[in-house]
Amino acid sequence: MFLYGMLISGTRGALFALFISGFFAVLLSKNYKVMIVGIVAGALCFGLLKFTSIGSGNYEIRRIRSALDPKEASLNVRLENQKILRAYLANKPFGEGLGVIGFWGHEYNSDKFLSTIEPDSYWVKIWAMYGIVGFVLWFCMIMYLLGRAGGALFNLKDKGLKVQLVSLLAMAAGLFVCSYGNEVMNAMPSSFLFNTALSWSFLTLRIQNKENLS
Repeated sequence: MFLYGMLISGTRGALFALFISGFFAVLLSKNYKVMIVGIVAGALCFGLLKFTSIGSGNYEIRRIRSALDPKEASLNVRLENQKILRAYLANKPFGEGLGVIGFWGHEYNSDKFLSTIEPDSYWVKIWAMYGIVGFVLWFCMIMYLLGRAGGALFNLKDKGLKVQLVSLLAMAAGLFVCSYGNEVMNAMPSSFLFNTALSWSFLTLRIQNKENLS
């Protein structure tokens, strides 16, 4: 039902969340047999969408398939915008500052050049505002948080709690990856869910450490 809901919603970026979150969840569950089956199933789905035209008579499947087409028009517009930004930010390692691009750029900084370019991607928005230095720091911070939280759940002994928290953290990983295509993890309610998943995972680590000490 959720998969059908994703199809009829018209979104394409969620396709990557499905693959990334699924892999992340199976990895943390330590069920390697399921991981192998999942990788094979994911590869088959990817191959069917990428290299065949099966189901293209259906609009929803045809639209999802366009997410894997390197010639897709909206993708190429985004890549062209990124080329413009790359040239403009070449000598600005710390970016142009907070709120110069995207919605707030239109609202409060319409006199700035970056306000005339749509970032589309949250990753690109971070890069434009804080430069390559800020982007690398932000990216490393998110990867550390996901890795640290994942490590906490990897060794969690309470199986019932583990299933719930793994599903939340897998969702957070999917949101992070999908934010390359859209500003997902910075919009409500996704931002609330993303931060909740990380905070609960870290809280679990803290509680577990206290139990081990006792």
